[in-house]
Amino acid sequence: MESNAHVSPLVKASSTGDIDDHEAMSLFGGPPPPTPPPLPVKSVSTGEIDDHESYDLFGVGPRIPMATAVTKGTIPMASTAPVEEGGAGEVPVQPAEPISPANYDLFPALASADKPDKAEESELFPPSRGLSHSDSSSTATDSMGRGASFRGELPRANSNALQVVPADHQTTAPSYKMAGNAVDIVAVKNMDGKYLTTSWHVSFSWSRFRTSYATGVGDMVRILVNGREMPTKMELLERGRCTFITGGLIIPPDDLCFADLTEERPNLVRFEHYQKYTNTVRYVDAKLHLWGPNESVVVVDLDGTLTISDVEGHIRTLRLGQYDFLHAGACDFFTKLDELGMRIVYLTARPLDWASASRTHLENAVQQSISLPPGVLITNSTGLTGALFTEVVNKTPHLFKIQVLNELQLTLIHAGRVIEHPVFVAGFGNRPTDIVAYEEVGMDPSLIFMLDPYSNVKAVSDPRLYESYSDPNALLWLLPRLKHRVPIEKVGRIDDYTVRELVLAEDREQLRMAELEARRLQQEEFERARQEADQARYASSSALRASSRSLSSWLLSARRHSTRSATYQQRQFELLVPALQTFQRLHGHCAVPLRFTVPSTRNAEAQQWPEELQGMKLGTTISRFLKACASAKKPSRRRSLDQVRAQLQELGVPEVEDWKRYLWDEVTVPAMETYRSKHGDLLMPVSFTVPEGDDEWPRSSWGYKLGYWTSELRRRKDTLQQYQLEDLETLDFSWNAREARWNRYFVPARQRYQELHGTAQVPQSFVVPCDDPDWPSELGGYRLGQKVNNLRCGNAEEIQEIELIYKNWMLLETLHGVEERDDLDTEDNER
Repeated sequence: MESNAHVSPLVKASSTGDIDDHEAMSLFGGPPPPTPPPLPVKSVSTGEIDDHESYDLFGVGPRIPMATAVTKGTIPMASTAPVEEGGAGEVPVQPAEPISPANYDLFPALASADKPDKAEESELFPPSRGLSHSDSSSTATDSMGRGASFRGELPRANSNALQVVPADHQTTAPSYKMAGNAVDIVAVKNMDGKYLTTSWHVSFSWSRFRTSYATGVGDMVRILVNGREMPTKMELLERGRCTFITGGLIIPPDDLCFADLTEERPNLVRFEHYQKYTNTVRYVDAKLHLWGPNESVVVVDLDGTLTISDVEGHIRTLRLGQYDFLHAGACDFFTKLDELGMRIVYLTARPLDWASASRTHLENAVQQSISLPPGVLITNSTGLTGALFTEVVNKTPHLFKIQVLNELQLTLIHAGRVIEHPVFVAGFGNRPTDIVAYEEVGMDPSLIFMLDPYSNVKAVSDPRLYESYSDPNALLWLLPRLKHRVPIEKVGRIDDYTVRELVLAEDREQLRMAELEARRLQQEEFERARQEADQARYASSSALRASSRSLSSWLLSARRHSTRSATYQQRQFELLVPALQTFQRLHGHCAVPLRFTVPSTRNAEAQQWPEELQGMKLGTTISRFLKACASAKKPSRRRSLDQVRAQLQELGVPEVEDWKRYLWDEVTVPAMETYRSKHGDLLMPVSFTVPEGDDEWPRSSWGYKLGYWTSELRRRKDTLQQYQLEDLETLDFSWNAREARWNRYFVPARQRYQELHGTAQVPQSFVVPCDDPDWPSELGGYRLGQKVNNLRCGNAEEIQEIELIYKNWMLLETLHGVEERDDLDTEDNER
């Protein structure tokens, strides 16, 4: 704009504040936001704000206002109780100024005389630690006396952060550790030179078992942007949440003028909370992105949209660190959109507690040496329980996304957006709720894309299906539709990219045609080989017909061989009697396993067997003998078999037709019944073998590999006989041993541990005591600590139990709330 004469009425309205949110949203193509309910009157210092009220972005609580009333003047003290030696005494409360419209300006500005001119850094940002109280108090008093914009609060009696130790009493420097999470922030500079931002959601680690003093409720939290401390501080509330001492979750517009922000890269924001009783500085890092008011924004979901799967992608990226578990071509696709000048917003329904882990995932995701472009990470501002309740129970994650996107859109509009193009030009998701959220904020349905678990990309209004992000046709379909929705300076970039993608698409089509040609040649070669094989088969059959005379002699030879084979089999059947006599003498029963083979001469046990029986497959021979008895038709054959059978019955072999069923009834079922009577279930380890010489077990089951065959029964469930299924049903057999062990051992043990110790954080070395009356006897010896540690570390064999954990979602604290709780436990030990 060259002069004020050409300024549009919309620019004037947005700069003077004469335009409201409903008019602004309607002018920029988006629906008007719903009228927020009246805000509850709550004291900031009491900390009565939790996930179900001001921090709830799912529609349960009131919406966060775009701007809060800023009362000009000194903030009175919250307490007049005496403080430590050297601290300030009772300070009288200053009378409030008369209420006027100036007290509720949207962006209160400083007078020209109040703005510091080339002031030293020590004057703008007085240190908060390492000074005596009198020095810090005098510095703050002098700054406010000169009319500076210091918005900090006077020292409190219950504030650990401001009741610092004098420098001569400090013995060691404080230790720093990361303890919390925060979402990214978008800042936009308006026409007055001030910065409008989105909400600052910050959460420090906390514990329900700690006192308010130990968790630091009421302490001040320093804010450093690019290493410079901001005048306005935040106050630590209950549950580790923070809010500005001026009220609300948005920083005063003129504070960021001191931060030296840049658009070239994300600006680092650090929140520091000093714990005096542990001499520790807990900090939380976030990113602040400086945008212009006329930006074009692309919204991308994380789980299932960037990652290949919802639940599996969530576990692989957050718990196992597999940051490359992404859809094919995702990094290259969004890097091209970033090079076109689009702003990327990574919007996810993950809880605020996982913001740092999600940011690490985005920073380390690489595909073919291409990283994801930098973007704004926005998570759900509630905790883990609130996010699960909204995602799993209510199934309304779109309400949170609508709230966040509307706030971002209004921030750009109030900062002086002059183009009529919509703020959000494209959106990517994987669920119907994503479509609802994107359409609600005014996004064109033709530019909303959905992804399936097979990486296929499809626009909502387009029937065509693209293979993945790497398919050039997907970007070719998107680029022409972006030309009418972006500023004029970005149209040239879109044309250049369109030409380049056309070349890539032509190369891809040529490669596809070459693959089809190679496939056709391969099919022709296969047909030629088949014809040659048919010709050879026909020639072979002709030769057989020509040699019919020699065929009769071949049949005679085969008959002789069959006769010799029958004689050998009969000889093997006759050897069953001495073989079973020896087996019964050695083992005390006749239940010969199917795989039992008589030891050969190379084995020391072979001396106990006759030489003619060594190497005989005794179990297989008995099974064949019983089948031969059932199928014999010739009288001579039946008489010889009956003679052997009569001798076997004298040894105790029952008259059965199926040896497998006999072993099932005599060995497997009694062994299972004995194990169940001793242990109460059939969840034995795979390596379990029935002990030898134990009279509590049936003699026929000694040495039986019960654990191995039980696992085989579970694996071969579809091939079992009906009588086996009926017997297993009578024994209350568990087909899913992993789930049965989980419900029988892990869940009761973990709940009992929490009842006894008041926490779910089980040490790795903990084993349930065997003779402790406080513990159930069936849990004695269970390695609960090792099991919990395996779940935390995400071992490969434990990945199969993730579905069981989500069925018992109340136990998710064991898997996800570990890192923050460990930080708090360390503080207790130091104390």
